[in-house]
Amino acid sequence: MQTRERFIGNYSHCKGTTEGKLVWAVPMRGHVPLRNAAQVRGNICLVQRGECSLAKKMRYVQEAGAAAMLVVGTDYVRQPLPLHL
Repeated sequence: MQTRERFIGNYSHCKGTTEGKLVWAVPMRGHVPLRNAAQVRGNICLVQRGECSLAKKMRYVQEAGAAAMLVVGTDYVRQPLPLHL
C-alpha cells in the first residue's frame, strides 16, 4: 500500500536552489551522449522517459554539464512537447 508518508523525506540537507533554463536533451531520450551539450551546460536538462536506464541518462546529462535533470514521462509522443513557461 502506498501512503503519502512513504514519499515524504527529510531534505534539510539541501541548501540553496538550482536555477537555469529548461533545455530539451538532443536526442530527447538522452540515451546517447548529448549533441547539444553547449546549450545544456549550466541549465536544467529535460529528458524523455524510456530507451535506457535513468543512471545512463544522468551520466550523459552530467557529462554535458547540466545543473539538473528533469525526466518527463511522454510515452506516446515522438516529438518534444511544446513547453510554455
